[in-house]
Amino acid sequence: MSLLLSFFGVDHLPDNQVKEKGLGSLSKNEGNKLLQSVFEFLQSGQPKRIGADKKQIIEHGFKENANVFSIVDWVARKASHVKLVAYEKKDDKAIRRYHSMTKLQKQLRPDKALDYHEKAYEPIDSESKISQILENPNSFQDCTEWIYENVAWNLLTGFTFVYGGEYATVGAYPNCPLSLWNVPSPLVEVIHGGYQQPISKVKINWSYKNAQEIDAINLMLRQRWSPDFDQQGSQLLGMSPFRPGRNTIRESNDRDLASMKLLQNFGIIGMLSSEDPGMGSDIMQGIIRKFEEKYGGSAHEYGKILGSNAPLRYLNFAESIGDLKIIELELPLLRKLCNLLQLPSVLFGDSDMAKYKNMREARSLAMLDAVLPEVEQLKNKLNKFLAQPFSKADGKQYYIDIETAGIPELQTDLSELGEQLKNIYGLSINQVLAMMGYDKVELPMADEPLLPRDKIPLSLYEKVMSRGNGGAGLSDEEAKSFTIDLLKDYQTL
Repeated sequence: MSLLLSFFGVDHLPDNQVKEKGLGSLSKNEGNKLLQSVFEFLQSGQPKRIGADKKQIIEHGFKENANVFSIVDWVARKASHVKLVAYEKKDDKAIRRYHSMTKLQKQLRPDKALDYHEKAYEPIDSESKISQILENPNSFQDCTEWIYENVAWNLLTGFTFVYGGEYATVGAYPNCPLSLWNVPSPLVEVIHGGYQQPISKVKINWSYKNAQEIDAINLMLRQRWSPDFDQQGSQLLGMSPFRPGRNTIRESNDRDLASMKLLQNFGIIGMLSSEDPGMGSDIMQGIIRKFEEKYGGSAHEYGKILGSNAPLRYLNFAESIGDLKIIELELPLLRKLCNLLQLPSVLFGDSDMAKYKNMREARSLAMLDAVLPEVEQLKNKLNKFLAQPFSKADGKQYYIDIETAGIPELQTDLSELGEQLKNIYGLSINQVLAMMGYDKVELPMADEPLLPRDKIPLSLYEKVMSRGNGGAGLSDEEAKSFTIDLLKDYQTL
């Protein structure tokens, strides 16, 4: 039995396990691996494909394919820079108004979005427990590492389980997750609890004879939709976006392998022979030696030719990389993989797709189409898994939101933003400064709306207009002092 398993590539199992219990002792993952190996053996001579198993996509995609790695790394790295912040709810009416605004409305009216958000939510103390968990989800990772891992697992396997640690039943935070741990997706098996409880527990197969079962109530599941409905509950765990691209990944890997073989080990490329039966082997070897001295490569059979004591002629054994058009296959394969996540391929070296004004526009589209949906889903799951228990424990209403102020790809160019703000009347100086990312000015007039024409505070306008009418307006000294103070405040920005 062990010889059979070794023949099919499943030779990591202990012999006593197979001898004592037979194939029935194999776990689900081990059984799937054996079955996959059998199918590959039976399909010898057919085009090899990457299996639908999640480990296959990780092994042959993320670990072997540079394009897949670059795509997953880019999305996960950008997502890890989006900050998760805990707020306390203040005004339900402002909350509804803020969330009713579309992304386009928030871009066109950033002043309204900022005003609604400030009225709806109030940042909580960074020393609070929920803020500390968002900053350092566990004792091993900070927030950027944790988000990167969570997004990467979700892209490669279609789902991610998050373990909240052992819940305390007493104390300051009863029934609250006190840490967040990403569970390695390839090791997960779900245990069904019936129709009303599709997942009652999750089994983590760390190794043979080392499995851990965790109640579903202590886990947060973030997954993509999957059409795989079966008795094992495959639809509950989501489908990787790279699964439809398995053939593209295999083709890309084969292209790289063929290119590498041609470059590193060209081998014998042809045979030189003679049609003169009187030509001896010494003469032929001399011809070959002269040819190699002038055109030959290294001493390891790179680009060599064979010689034969026969009438001279040459038979070509090999084609060049250019003749085989291997390099031309790279860009179409890259574009296919990028399309799986709606990413512009120009971000990964496709200079032919120069349909964007600049790289900034391409990055911005990638953030909106591929990165932010991942973080938005993670935020929504955390509001249920983390914010709700802590709200109940503290007697408050917490809300976790994303903060994109530090993401350059999502920031409007200051010159463009300045042009937009010039056409929005009624804004105060502090509102303009806040939308452009600057600190507010500590002046009473800075919170007053600016008039359309002169763009000065309303109270100053009234005082200036009242000058000469009984001398009730600003004096020359007052106007000079105000102007100097205002210029000083602007110079410190």
